[in-house]
Amino acid sequence: KTSINDKKRILVGNSATVSNKHIEIFEMLKKYKDEDIQIICPLSYGNEEYRQEVKKKGKEILGDIFCPILDYIEKEKYIELLSTCTVGIFNNNRQQAMGNINILLYLGKKLYLRTDVSMWDVYQERGYDIFSVETIPQMSIEEFFKFSNEQRIQNHKIGEKYMDSKEGNICWKKVFESV
Repeated sequence: KTSINDKKRILVGNSATVSNKHIEIFEMLKKYKDEDIQIICPLSYGNEEYRQEVKKKGKEILGDIFCPILDYIEKEKYIELLSTCTVGIFNNNRQQAMGNINILLYLGKKLYLRTDVSMWDVYQERGYDIFSVETIPQMSIEEFFKFSNEQRIQNHKIGEKYMDSKEGNICWKKVFESV
């Protein structure tokens, strides 16, 4: 049996808000549910009714690979959690979660965003290598996770320009601790 640290982790969304469109992503990811992955879903704040719906549907659609985060986590611990993720998916139909997105890009993680929101244009204009949520249904698990070291380094270097120095220090600490 592999340890939890050996699993590839996918972060879905940032809060219990309808605009995250979690269930749409769960449907896209269910084809991977027999893989050795974990789907992390922060739901510690937002709408309680929606939180319960996402929690129920996540377990129903994804089974044991679904791991909702229901309690608030301190910022440093949350960044540590983000550093363990392989991929982030933000299916938000409005601009939100940019703090999470910026940290993940700085950490060199692969990101999927919707192309019909202003965030897509912002990150494209900055030169980040990001991917379209809309392409996930056609991808094999290998394609879904494929992200070269060059892409990671490029995103990190661009992220250095936009990262708050305190957050950057926390991120670097987590990177060095994982080596």
